[in-house]
Amino acid sequence: MWWDELSDAERAEVVKLPGLKDMPDIGKAFTPAVHAALLHLVLEAGSDLVLLLLQDLLGVRDRINKPATLGDHNWTWRLPSPLEKLRDDPQVTAALTRVKAAVVASGRRMP
Repeated sequence: MWWDELSDAERAEVVKLPGLKDMPDIGKAFTPAVHAALLHLVLEAGSDLVLLLLQDLLGVRDRINKPATLGDHNWTWRLPSPLEKLRDDPQVTAALTRVKAAVVASGRRMP
């Protein structure tokens, strides 16, 4: 995931963004707190439309592609489990709860 690949200097710049700079627990690990903070940051942007990738909704570190690379690792991402299993997964439920809270806090509507 891009968060894990940031250099210390790059992460220091990201953490300066509004909504992140006051969070003491943002570090190198992609934690539920980092997931929530990034969701709030994106959803509170001034744009009329916000699109979240499925990986963002699930709170997973997977990537669809790695920019500037070629190979079988790009554009081959699949759901980590069948939908039936994802529905009962406590980590997925927690991630979707974070998404919903961020959407509500931003004043946006879910489709």
